Amino acid sequence: MEDSQIIDLYWARLEQAIQETDTKYGGYCRAIAHNILKSMEDSEECVSDTWLRAWNAMPPQRPSVLSAFLGRITRNLSLDRYKAARAEKRGGSSFPAALDELGLAAAIQAHCAKLERGFGVAMTAELDADVSGLGPDTQTALYRIFQEAAMNACKYSRSETIDVALRRENGNVVLQVRDNGDGFDTAHPAIRGGGLGLEGMNERAAAIGGTWSIYSQPGEGTTVRVELPEEGSTR
Repeated sequence: MEDSQIIDLYWARLEQAIQETDTKYGGYCRAIAHNILKSMEDSEECVSDTWLRAWNAMPPQRPSVLSAFLGRITRNLSLDRYKAARAEKRGGSSFPAALDELGLAAAIQAHCAKLERGFGVAMTAELDADVSGLGPDTQTALYRIFQEAAMNACKYSRSETIDVALRRENGNVVLQVRDNGDGFDTAHPAIRGGGLGLEGMNERAAAIGGTWSIYSQPGEGTTVRVELPEEGSTR
């Protein structure tokens, strides 16, 4: 697709704009991010933030050279992330700033509001603010899984609503992200632009002793769920 057509999609506020941008410039932006961050996971998150920043910028902007416009956003976001990571290392912490300042439930709520403003999708959040006693590694993993699942829903599902839940169930801490969009065949996820990050979410959950699952079928939406025994969630 021509750049002018992609920009027209942004101006029309069609989510296809994100998909077409990822198809055409995903590899280019991931290369910029990885050059700076040296981490595939961090690079993927940075590129997702690039698409959100582009969505918020067009309109009113209409870039004359879309590749340069996206590359500049990616580079700036990557440098900001790199500097933040350096500062965290100097301070001896890898705990995300949002969690440090707000706590897990409030950080999720704030990010939901950001996605709602950015993509125009209705985000509902059923959050148990009293999910206390979770260790920093556990909170970080749950927050990153939420971010990945919610961004995927915004980018790919074409859902009108996305429901997020964080609660206790039968001695477990449960995180769930559900949309009512297109859905897909999880056995053959024909997803463009590097995939949904399913493996990364699974690995994060396993690293904290949790169980990650996904349910999706074409036309039936998608549900991502993490269950973690509360007694093992203090690290």
